[in-house]
Amino acid sequence: MFNTDEMIKCTSVLIDMERDWIPNRPNHSIYMRPTSIAMDNGLGISTIKKMKTFLVLSPVGPYYPRGFVPV
Repeated sequence: MFNTDEMIKCTSVLIDMERDWIPNRPNHSIYMRPTSIAMDNGLGISTIKKMKTFLVLSPVGPYYPRGFVPV
């Protein structure tokens, strides 16, 4: 069973470890992508018994060069 509280604790530790990578500029942030992959021996649609979950962090800047201007 997935432990949400443990994931929150691990995420907090990871952010503390990587704090120097977090941008401190306007319109910049840290992108966080949680990912899970099934580790069961099988192919198809079924209940997952084993999985690996990890979090990818990446510093990001503004997507639009002049900022976001809604239509």
